[in-house]
Amino acid sequence: MVEIKIDVPNEVLEFIKKKVEEGYFNTPEDFILHAIHLLSELYGIGGFSILEKIIGMLAPKPKTKKVPELSEDELYVLSLFRESTFLYPEEIWARALEDAMNRGVKPKDKDKIFKTVEELIKKGYLQELKKDGERIIKILKKVNEE
Repeated sequence: MVEIKIDVPNEVLEFIKKKVEEGYFNTPEDFILHAIHLLSELYGIGGFSILEKIIGMLAPKPKTKKVPELSEDELYVLSLFRESTFLYPEEIWARALEDAMNRGVKPKDKDKIFKTVEELIKKGYLQELKKDGERIIKILKKVNEE
């Protein structure tokens, strides 16, 4: 062991002596050694900081931003972009018709498709641009199909 000499305020020394008199420790040195061991454990002498764990439990956790859930129609409209980044609204509708024919199902309502495009623009998945006075829709976020 290594001997360390420190100056201790009288008030602290009196407190240590009181704890020795009460029988918690055999000597003031035992008190100080115990305090050193306790602080070492609190700050992570063994690679695990008890203090950081306690602070982590008591500190408020940052709230994660909830990603808005996408409806089936919204996922469908996003899938119509395929490898394209930009589509005219009529192209989106044409792709919906093509998809319905390929699958042998009734196509979704045109107004429903356009309304879904507007919802995706509000949610930040699509962006509306103007080119030569015509409306173009840009996909900003692709959704992985599972």
